[in-house]
Amino acid sequence: MKKIKHFIFLSIIFIGCSSRIEPYTSTSKEAMKLYKLHLTNSKLSEVQEDSINALAYHKLENEDIENSLEIFRLNTFLYPDSYNVYDSYAEILLRKGDSSKAIANYKKSLELNSTNDNAFVKLQEIEEAKQFGSLSIQEYTFESFWNFYEKNYSHFNIKNVDWKREYSKYRNKISSSTPDSTLFGIMENMLRDFNDVHVTLEAGEEYYYESKKESKIVSELIKARTVLYPNNEGSITKRYFNAVDSTLYINNFSSIKTAGSLNETLPWISYSRNKHLGYLRTISFMPEQPMQEQMQILDSIFKEFTGVDGLIIDLRLNSGGYDLVAMRFMGKLINRKILSHRKQNRRGNYKEFDSLQDIYIEPIGNYKFTKKIIILINDKTVSAGEMIPLGLSQLDHVKIVGSPSNGSLSDALYKMLPNGWISSLSNERYFDVINGKDYEGKGIPVQFEINNTADDIINFNDSVLKKAIEILNEWK
Repeated sequence: MKKIKHFIFLSIIFIGCSSRIEPYTSTSKEAMKLYKLHLTNSKLSEVQEDSINALAYHKLENEDIENSLEIFRLNTFLYPDSYNVYDSYAEILLRKGDSSKAIANYKKSLELNSTNDNAFVKLQEIEEAKQFGSLSIQEYTFESFWNFYEKNYSHFNIKNVDWKREYSKYRNKISSSTPDSTLFGIMENMLRDFNDVHVTLEAGEEYYYESKKESKIVSELIKARTVLYPNNEGSITKRYFNAVDSTLYINNFSSIKTAGSLNETLPWISYSRNKHLGYLRTISFMPEQPMQEQMQILDSIFKEFTGVDGLIIDLRLNSGGYDLVAMRFMGKLINRKILSHRKQNRRGNYKEFDSLQDIYIEPIGNYKFTKKIIILINDKTVSAGEMIPLGLSQLDHVKIVGSPSNGSLSDALYKMLPNGWISSLSNERYFDVINGKDYEGKGIPVQFEINNTADDIINFNDSVLKKAIEILNEWK
């Protein structure tokens, strides 16, 4: 280890390795206190990377810019192999107006982690500011919006969107006097053909657009609502779940129990069982509970499935959420580590992506279920909800029933536009491990295709669930 000399509130660290962007010098008492603590005992909680970053952000929130800057910078020296410390340091450098140092640190962050989308987009924004910053705010916003998609969207070829043509069609319609409503309408029109739930545009509370594709199950729900609630006096979604629960009751399942929460009114998980089969559904992977509590909830539920021969996992109408929550859920359905899927981020022209990342899932918790499993999906099974059929369909003890999923597998990449509006898009490709197929836009396929109809909902009958029970009962 190199020797380090100390001065009062001044320290210079000379390290002969390329990971340092610049020598560390500081007159910040706060930074020096942390540095000396780290030298005394590097395992102290207050000098761990996350704690130092949190302190720096706290200083930033309280407008203590100089101490915040030095604490962020100190972190790059204490943890030179962490991509996140360079990303955070670059953020405050950019805020201070030092774009050249910000660029160097964002690039260093990307060297350490090529999947750091924030650094990738920030570098684009810095370049945009140089190129378009002198334009009116309306023109600058349009250019930034177009460039965001041009440089990051992952599936122009699948969606058959000619983005350059869209630019040519609309650019001359934008000027400094273009009203916000007109600008939003133009940008909305440009997004209509994406048919991707991760493609969104939001202008505060005034305007919101999501480029979602047409849905068969939503069409059936609307038909049923027209018959059942012609004056919109009832919830058709609630009626749909009543049809599900009625079908469970007819098949001797116990009353539905719930666990966890998505908000004040919706449970995270609903579940039931009869003598031989279990049933579990979740409409989102965004529970309010922290990770440890999530695992306790899952363990308690899966303990109740002890002794059943088959399990139905109902992901119909699952709107997605966090991939990590979905992957932990998957860990309850395997008994060995598996390669779930591969993914990559767009980096360059339309066909340039970074290296494929292998995403593995491991068994988790005290109670797991690895006997016969049916996963129910439909075209409103979205994003994180699609991770489970994508990863588990390769297994012999798993069958997929219903209709193909939504086909919006990528995470959403967000960007704040110059006028404060926010847009999001899909910038990743996900591949299954058996065939190497990308199901974006097409959806995860099923082995047994069957769709719910308006009549199902009207008559409290879930034909898809009935099919799943039939398959499990006949599965040898």
